[in-house]
Amino acid sequence: MASNLIDSILREQAFKNEKTVAFFRFGFFSLSLILDTLAYFGFIQYTEINPPLRTILLDCLVAFISGGILFLFLNNIYHEAIKFFAITFVDYYIFNGHDFRQSASHIVF
Repeated sequence: MASNLIDSILREQAFKNEKTVAFFRFGFFSLSLILDTLAYFGFIQYTEINPPLRTILLDCLVAFISGGILFLFLNNIYHEAIKFFAITFVDYYIFNGHDFRQSASHIVF
């Protein structure tokens, strides 16, 4: 009985944590998509190199997937595999897969 209660509490906490992370992840990628799109069309320039179309398409894909994960969490659908999918694909893009044309040495202030 106590084990079931503890498992329930841990699952609820994991759901709340992942929901919070999903909000921030979607916000980050939405901002990235907006800035890259504005830079692509020449409205702003926040790097020396304008982002290519493939960067915009990749931003759209990742924002769409992040939005899908957030949609699942907002509808109280939680499965352990969602966390591992997000870590494997979306978070990998944050740290390793993003087009590094926007390195710190190229930022225009």
